[in-house]
Amino acid sequence: MLVTPVLGLSIGQHAAISYITRPGREELGLLLHDYLGATIASALLVGACAVVALLPPGRWGRQDADPATAGGESGSPRPAGGRISLLSVAVALLLVPAAILILESLIASPLFQDRYVLYGEAGTALLAGAGACRAGRWLAAAVRRPQLVVAPGLAVCLCFALVQLAAQRSARTPGSRQYNFGGPSFYVGANARSGDGVLFMDTFYRKAELGYPRDFAKTSDFALAISPAAAGSFRGIDKPFTAIQALLLSYQRIWVIGDRPSPRLPAALPREESQLLHDDFTQVILRHYKGIWLTLWIRRQ
Repeated sequence: MLVTPVLGLSIGQHAAISYITRPGREELGLLLHDYLGATIASALLVGACAVVALLPPGRWGRQDADPATAGGESGSPRPAGGRISLLSVAVALLLVPAAILILESLIASPLFQDRYVLYGEAGTALLAGAGACRAGRWLAAAVRRPQLVVAPGLAVCLCFALVQLAAQRSARTPGSRQYNFGGPSFYVGANARSGDGVLFMDTFYRKAELGYPRDFAKTSDFALAISPAAAGSFRGIDKPFTAIQALLLSYQRIWVIGDRPSPRLPAALPREESQLLHDDFTQVILRHYKGIWLTLWIRRQ
């Protein structure tokens, strides 16, 4: 009953994912990073546990056997009789959603983003846990100490946490981000005057205003024609240059965020606005943040 309304809403908001490109090596590497951990050591550790979980019973059957159950080996998550098993759920969860979205993005409109399939991490966790549990049964059977069944699992959890400490700390610092939207926003918030204009040198950089709206309270985003909410994307839609030109010349001070204004910018960027700034304004502030330039231009008298 809810499919039709949801489909209608989704079609109306398709512009929100217009920025997605076809997946390549970088996107696949990020997906592996999400699924296996932040370091090579964590990936090897998780991978080793998954291999243990996927090993066939074979000669391990004696160590895997559990006298408390019947009809199959409990140390291996492979039930008898073809029933749904932990392995079937884990492998499907790990591979199927990501594979479908990647394949769709290669042959049709790109939709793949690693965050859309992050729940596949649960498949990795299930496999790693099953492998650690199986290794625990082997260890307990080998030394005839049932209490040691939990030792491999505890060791895996501890090692996994330790090998990722530095990477996890780094991921939570501003330096790990490709773009620093906070830096220029805070500077504008501290130094802007009422009535200043702000020009984003590509609608992509409007994310700064969306993320830190209070810092742009004194400024006017005069190039914006359709707001991000109305456009169905975080970028919004800008006015044509003919409309921007008259507005730009009406401001005494204009903050520019994004690429450095230059008449030699690529055609896809606001090159005409850059030319007008150089012709009629003087640059008085130039600051660089990770991935972003911030400049302030004052109109010549």
